[in-house]
Amino acid sequence: MNRRVVMMVAIFVVFFGGVNYYTGLRGWQWLQVVAPQWQGWAYWIPFWIVGFAFLLPRLTASWLPRPLISLLTVIGSYWLAVLQYAVPLLLLIDVGRGLNYGLKLIPGSVMQDPAFIELVGWITLLLTVSIVLHGIWSAKSTVVTKYEIVIPKSGGRHKELHIVLASDLHVGVINGNRRLQHLVKRVNGLEPDLILLAGDIIDDDFHPFIAHNMAAQFKKLKSKLGVYSVLGNHEYIAGHLDEYRLELEKAGVQMLLDEAVKVDDSFYVMGRDDISGKSLTGRPRMAIGTLMQDVDVTLPLILMDHQPSRLDEAQQAGIDLQVSGHTHRGQMFPYHHVTRRLYELDWGYLHKEKSMHTVVSSGFGTWGPPVRVGHRGEIVSIKVTFRS
Repeated sequence: MNRRVVMMVAIFVVFFGGVNYYTGLRGWQWLQVVAPQWQGWAYWIPFWIVGFAFLLPRLTASWLPRPLISLLTVIGSYWLAVLQYAVPLLLLIDVGRGLNYGLKLIPGSVMQDPAFIELVGWITLLLTVSIVLHGIWSAKSTVVTKYEIVIPKSGGRHKELHIVLASDLHVGVINGNRRLQHLVKRVNGLEPDLILLAGDIIDDDFHPFIAHNMAAQFKKLKSKLGVYSVLGNHEYIAGHLDEYRLELEKAGVQMLLDEAVKVDDSFYVMGRDDISGKSLTGRPRMAIGTLMQDVDVTLPLILMDHQPSRLDEAQQAGIDLQVSGHTHRGQMFPYHHVTRRLYELDWGYLHKEKSMHTVVSSGFGTWGPPVRVGHRGEIVSIKVTFRS
């Protein structure tokens, strides 16, 4: 690990520790009012274990036992969601106290009254828990988002094509076999002609994928013309790419790593390597022009690229339909405002300059907290009509 990475990790740990301390301090001040008999050690020791539960497995994975890694990962993931909404509420309270100090809207005696402090604390706790619980429901309550597009080319043997797209499953400790079984049931119920898995199928840790035989669930996917996948950034983080690819192929999922496949002699499905691969392996992905060297561009061209970056490259190359994921649509409010600015299309559908259709999925699974606030997890159904 180089010096720059070590410094970035150290800064993040200090920042994360500071955020946790601020939250813990406000919680302790409230607890002293609600339950003054509570001992400090009985609060702070469990608090710091929970506070760093998400980071501990990542910093000590080489020697912590697997069951403990899984437990800490689950606890830490939910705690991240709590911090996401507790901290802004606590800051809002502190800003309000500061403004009131100057404006005197509420008498100081009221602000210091234990009953008032207790009430504000309960309201903050209730709001935080309510948001997180709603977010858990939103993440699990998957919707099917439907699009209908026309590609002005002959589809060979096919006048229509029903594509089902799923991305960002993030299977692992949080999203396990039960969640995968739900995916398989929903996807098969749509009776797809073609299934596309647009990257980040696994989470940061490869071990649960093997330990719980998750590849076996993919074998149950049913489509007339095959199941195809590409790599996402989290597959690179998890490592073991050769073993991962072999497991998927044994389950009937063909990974396309800068590859193009002619399907039923009628159209092409192409998959680009993830753009993050270069930073992690030093190997740049293939230029899209090189990928398309032996492709018959008179046939419909369908491209999977995990991250919806540089859509202009695919459009200029003559791609008819690009499908992507990665963004999670921000996953938790208000981060969708960030993804909107990072990507030309961070979610939904775009008919780019009346030539290339682009669909970006918000994803089926979740990274970190199994929580979505502002939208739900999705499977995408794309009905394609070919017209020459």
